[in-house]
Amino acid sequence: MAKISVPPARVVTSLPGRNDECWCGSGKKFKKCHLDRAKSEPTREPVIRREMTREFERASACMHPRAPSECSGGIIRAHTVQRATSLAAIASNGHVIRLNSETRSPERIGVREASTFRGFCEHHDGTLFKALDTRAFSGSREQLALLGFRATAQELHKKQSALRAQSLIRKTDAGRSVISQIEMQNYFDSAAFGAHLGLQDMQVEKQRWDAELVDPANVEALIVPLPKDYPMRCTGTCAPEFDFGGTRRQSLDEQLLANWTYSIHSASNGVFAVMAWLGPSPIVQRMVDSFCSLPHSLQGEALGRLALTHFENTFISENWWSSLTPSARDEAARIVGTFDPRGDELIPSGSLPFPNLTEPVQTLRAVAPSEPK
Repeated sequence: MAKISVPPARVVTSLPGRNDECWCGSGKKFKKCHLDRAKSEPTREPVIRREMTREFERASACMHPRAPSECSGGIIRAHTVQRATSLAAIASNGHVIRLNSETRSPERIGVREASTFRGFCEHHDGTLFKALDTRAFSGSREQLALLGFRATAQELHKKQSALRAQSLIRKTDAGRSVISQIEMQNYFDSAAFGAHLGLQDMQVEKQRWDAELVDPANVEALIVPLPKDYPMRCTGTCAPEFDFGGTRRQSLDEQLLANWTYSIHSASNGVFAVMAWLGPSPIVQRMVDSFCSLPHSLQGEALGRLALTHFENTFISENWWSSLTPSARDEAARIVGTFDPRGDELIPSGSLPFPNLTEPVQTLRAVAPSEPK
């Protein structure tokens, strides 16, 4: 598989004149950009984080394939993990826990705010997902397509916001020496390049899931029934490098990564972990195979590790978190949002006390037929 070639770093041999274009590539004149940047007050990290959060909140557009022609009611804060069913099932006094991937510490968040993004209009959020949110979960292709589409739409929205926030991140070289500024801007160039590639990949993936809403013929999934007391809910998309046995299945510097979506979903008839993808995908199939080959007693933990390691949109029961030993909390913090995986993050070891599954998972694929019209 072809490797991604990162653009070469810029080399600055001399600084431009005041009215010349800045060396950083912003398009601004040097005097309006980096001329006095070394003398500026350094930008504090909490300020940048707050501005990036505002950027995420400002970004709003309906992700429905037929938007905006059929939109009505305005853009709302849509839940990707449903509040009334999934989040309510694990909440204590209307709150859940989310582990911050940067600080690796728990944050208490209300179920009204958890998992929301401004990605659908009121009309489409209320009508598109009815077959998923108001019915028992049967694992029909229609429901699987809705789970995959919603997770992918949220991921695309996040990547769009992250790319728009690049201009904010580039300001963090304030107060640094010119040499440090050049090094930082080169790093930001690489990050922006990766963000562009990620956005392009997710745009293609979103188009594929758009088509599944019309005719869910290509969706494949592994559906795992969970105990009702399973303490975690999540949804999102990922392209894991390592499988549940620690074997590398793909590298993030490759083009055309194999993506899948993952949701822990509550319905009136139970709780389900759903790995869904658009097939055929040999890489994802090997990932699923590695899960199915785990001992039954470790499969519940493996599903929790998958959520913690790869999905920012993961929420935990306060009661379960409070019951953990210090060593279990340390292990959860170690693997959360792993940006530089060692390969052991998904391997269950018994160190995280997730409930056992009600029955062993043995099938490599479990996809129900489409519901009758």
